[in-house]
Amino acid sequence: MRPLMTRVTTLAALLAVGALPGAYAQQEAKLAKDPLNIAAPMIPKAATNTMLGATTAGNRLVAVGDRGVIITSTDDGASWAQSKVPVSITLTAVRFANPTLGWAVGHDGVVLNTTDGGLNWTRQLDGNGINPQMIAAAKTKMEAAQAAADAAPAAKKEAAMEALDNATRLFDDTEAGARFGPSRPLLDAWFKDANTGYVVGAYGQLLKTTDGGKSWNYIGAGINNFESLHYNALTGTQDGKVIVVGEQGRVYLSRDEGATWKELPTGYKGHLYGAIATRSASGADVIVAYGFRGNIFRLEGNGTQWTQVDSGTKESLVGSFVTPAGFIVLVDQVGRIIVSADQGKTFIEFMKTSLPAVTGLTFNAGQSKVALPGKGGVKMFDFAKQAK
Repeated sequence: MRPLMTRVTTLAALLAVGALPGAYAQQEAKLAKDPLNIAAPMIPKAATNTMLGATTAGNRLVAVGDRGVIITSTDDGASWAQSKVPVSITLTAVRFANPTLGWAVGHDGVVLNTTDGGLNWTRQLDGNGINPQMIAAAKTKMEAAQAAADAAPAAKKEAAMEALDNATRLFDDTEAGARFGPSRPLLDAWFKDANTGYVVGAYGQLLKTTDGGKSWNYIGAGINNFESLHYNALTGTQDGKVIVVGEQGRVYLSRDEGATWKELPTGYKGHLYGAIATRSASGADVIVAYGFRGNIFRLEGNGTQWTQVDSGTKESLVGSFVTPAGFIVLVDQVGRIIVSADQGKTFIEFMKTSLPAVTGLTFNAGQSKVALPGKGGVKMFDFAKQAK
């Protein structure tokens, strides 16, 4: 069983059980202490805070992590400044569409937005806005399954009833999860441009915006995820295809900006923690998915057969980057960096850092230094020197 983080969040719950007026003050006090309503603490050594994601915003490095802390650097990690953040929720990932416009996601379904390169952030969404959408989508799916079961001929009745059981279980689980409030974490984001973007997370969360995050719409109903499996990461191709990866080796691809999805079975049953998209020498799309215990899978063009690739590591792979020259760079959780010069067909060990806990990977603007967020902050390594 994957535990939910519990939190009481609504006065409606008290009204439903006939709470006395004195309980309102107690509930308001709880809400006032909710990390969603408390700004991230300004801490003296923010640069040593546990960081879970990092990226570049023009010439600036931006990292996000524990307690809502976001830090930025304009000198390639030599020094860091803490940003103003309206929540103290753990943040898991950060993405930018251009040097000034970016988004961070995290626990309790929170989505933050910046328009100044990561210095100041505002909240766009949290689980209070996601839960009703997920319940409504699950209810619609259950009602459709019920109608199909009622109309199914005898020969197809068993399959229709099984589909109804799956849809009913999904609705029940979604509704039960929502009772804990905005507890489901978001784990990754990807933006096609300044307007169109996607976020994914635990228990089947998948949402899209077409207005830069002013509104978010749940689109997860397009994937048959009756088990409410976690979506750990997503990315996109140069021409706008969207790729989602997660539990049980699942990979999903949308060629129409999330309207429909196709599962691309890897044959793997473990966690996939990320994916990277590039192009082959012939111009075909290449997807490289990676995850638990160093597993890597590669898919080229419109094929359906994944090829497993030797990573040379048994540690979980947690971050990726494609350099301008087309090299695919992956990092494992102890800081071992592997590189592919042939679009993911083979990888070689490039750098070994022996860090205690690495959570991702990005490069500085000049592609000369690699930034590894994790326990103790963001560690910088001179990639250019290692390449010589």
